[in-house]
Amino acid sequence: MHHRDSINTGVIEILLHPAAAQAAGPNLLREVGADKAENHRGRIVHMITGTLQMQEELREEGSGPARRNHFADLSRLRETHAEVTKRYRRRIRQLIEADQHDTERFRNPPLPGIPGQIEPITSPKGLVNEGEEQGNCVASYAERVRQGHTFLYRVLSPERATLSIVKSSPFADWKIGELEAKYNTDVRSEPEDRIQAWLARHQCAV
Repeated sequence: MHHRDSINTGVIEILLHPAAAQAAGPNLLREVGADKAENHRGRIVHMITGTLQMQEELREEGSGPARRNHFADLSRLRETHAEVTKRYRRRIRQLIEADQHDTERFRNPPLPGIPGQIEPITSPKGLVNEGEEQGNCVASYAERVRQGHTFLYRVLSPERATLSIVKSSPFADWKIGELEAKYNTDVRSEPEDRIQAWLARHQCAV
């Protein structure tokens, strides 16, 4: 504590909270100690713990980056808080929208996947997770899946991508609708060739 010029309620509340104390850098503590608004009631501690909690929930759902465990100063904390809050609110909106679809009527993809390579997405929440992880809009495809028009898969190998398969008519074969890497960027030719071979193997079984 020798680096502290002053200790107020805000600093004490941060130091008494294990996660907040670990995350708060010396400059952040110094800024809180100099803030008169923190003299009688700690506010920054709630921003720290709230940010950490949202990051943890996003991380556990596989829809966010690894949690930042250190905030060097208030500027960095506020920047991270704003970024995480935006992501968290978007995810909540998407989950609310996904919940409007009857999961029991959410159709399972017609072609079996390959564990660790091509895995079917079998729930509205799974679409939300994929959209968050890959930075695309597949969360909005729930109604298409429910109606049987489109089905989605997570491609894990040899390159991470999101795959949709579609039919041009009830009697047509399933074909690639979309195959995109993160943020809707192009995949290499190898993953597409493997997926075309996978589709060809399973068409006769459908």
